[in-house]
Amino acid sequence: MWLPGVKYNRGDTAGDIDVFACCDGELIFAECKTLADISDDSTSWKPITEQFLELAELAIELRIGAVLLAAQVDRYPDDVKQDINDRLGNRIPHLLLDRSDLEAGHRIVKQEPDRRMQLLDFLSNPFPEAPLERRTSGDRTIDFGYMVYKRGR
Repeated sequence: MWLPGVKYNRGDTAGDIDVFACCDGELIFAECKTLADISDDSTSWKPITEQFLELAELAIELRIGAVLLAAQVDRYPDDVKQDINDRLGNRIPHLLLDRSDLEAGHRIVKQEPDRRMQLLDFLSNPFPEAPLERRTSGDRTIDFGYMVYKRGR
């Protein structure tokens, strides 16, 4: 399930999320750029990187599962990749999708050339493989932040 072009306000800053998706129960933000003919040394990379990092900071604040940058480029400049990795580290899973990923509709796992990358390959907290056991007794409390739901059993 996905929704394109979501607008948001964060403090005094207005922005947009190019794609807001729910994939296998994980929320994902994506920033999309054409950039078909951009060079590695173009001054355009700095504002693009900053826009992506701002989106990533919002995603971290909202506890979003991952953030993606998708662009029609053959490769991302090394300094752009390094800047993103330095500033995000392991605070949120992030993936840079290039032209070959977008045209193929998937990315091949380099260590296993016959396998396509899956969401679980880069999420930091993948969901459990086995369903959790169903609760049979006790009170249930769900804290929504603005209200608390309680139910006794």
